[in-house]
Amino acid sequence: MFEKEEYKLKQIRTKTDMIAVPFDELDDAITAGYQKAKTEKRPYSFKWAAIAASLFIFTFITLIRVSPAFASYVSSIPGMEHVVEIIRYNKGLMSAAENDFVQEIGVSDEKNGIVITLNSAIVDQRKLRIFYTVQNKSEKAEIGLEKVKLTSGTNNLNENAMISYGHTDEMIAHNESEHSSIDYDFVDPMNHEDFKLDLVVKTQRPLSRTAEDTFQFEFKLDQDLVKEKMREIDLNKTVSVENQKITFRKLEITPLSAALYVEYDKENTMELFAFDDIRLTDEKGEPWSLFHNGLVGSEISATEDVIYLESNYFETPKELYLEFSRIRGVSKNDLEVIIDPVKKTVVKQPQDNVFSLIEVSENEVSFTYTEDREMSSMLINDVIDANGESVYVQSSNGEFGNGKKRFSVQFDRRKAGSGPLTMKFIDYPGFIKEKTTIKIQ
Repeated sequence: MFEKEEYKLKQIRTKTDMIAVPFDELDDAITAGYQKAKTEKRPYSFKWAAIAASLFIFTFITLIRVSPAFASYVSSIPGMEHVVEIIRYNKGLMSAAENDFVQEIGVSDEKNGIVITLNSAIVDQRKLRIFYTVQNKSEKAEIGLEKVKLTSGTNNLNENAMISYGHTDEMIAHNESEHSSIDYDFVDPMNHEDFKLDLVVKTQRPLSRTAEDTFQFEFKLDQDLVKEKMREIDLNKTVSVENQKITFRKLEITPLSAALYVEYDKENTMELFAFDDIRLTDEKGEPWSLFHNGLVGSEISATEDVIYLESNYFETPKELYLEFSRIRGVSKNDLEVIIDPVKKTVVKQPQDNVFSLIEVSENEVSFTYTEDREMSSMLINDVIDANGESVYVQSSNGEFGNGKKRFSVQFDRRKAGSGPLTMKFIDYPGFIKEKTTIKIQ
């Protein structure tokens, strides 16, 4: 699952989310948006690392709970139904669309029988999502979006962003179209209005050589919507969960997301990786959850995180609460696994019995465990030899029903030497549990 993207993930040092794809809906869904990022401004190693299988495409008629105003808005803009198909699982983005936050672009480029059209975009200073269509005017082809570059004047916006996009090696029939999005999550505020987007697309047709073309687009977004619009709520509230102190510093709410600033006490005995169910709720219990289909958070320092939630920017709740009940974590004493690649034995492993089995083979270590979460995580993203050099190759995971899962990490046996080999967890299937509610306003 992770092989193709993992090398890039190791360099972006961000936290991303993974949404499990229901097997009975695979024919109706598209699992796109694997994180393909290039970021050079990440001073700290990332802890939440899983790939986002993020864009589920369902028929428009299944959309429910759409207000009359939104229905009218959808019918007034050509292609808007495809926007809804992509963002319908994010309450904050749906609310932004309902409040006229989608801007029409309508520019196209054509190369070798492939037409790509940038239809529209939704943007604030923290996020940009570009909705596009790929049309195949010639014989069927496997089409892959290989590279994305966004600039504004002399500014390379790729350097300040986590990037994800769909259409990675998809078969598109003659005269058929597919719809997807390109998603930018900006580390620092983005306030530009003139953009140039270059897309490198690989096309493979039957009995033809693989073609690689660059599609180019120029477009403008309304400065009134791009410039900073943010509500800030100071929190400075500390809670203790199983003797682990966590301080919530502030909440920044923009039209497209809510950023929650969190600090973990340096004296905590556990490394805390991720909140499984953290959310904002109002007095009616209406939730705004983790920001699916994109960047879930970023790391400020070894003890400080930013967690991104769905935005309630366009709502006016009388009361607002922060709630969670489960945090993934492991004792700091158990943060590493050490193996002997010669004897194929485990030298050091966690003592909490979360893993029912850890197996070492010629060039792989596998971890078997059971958990009730539907989603899976990348638990380890590097293997270090006795000289401090990486011998990591790739990792993968699998599910066997009844919550039983296996995560495997592979290493280069030729470079591993006699060991030992050390692996550090960047996520963990163990939890601390305690229902916690904090009143924000």
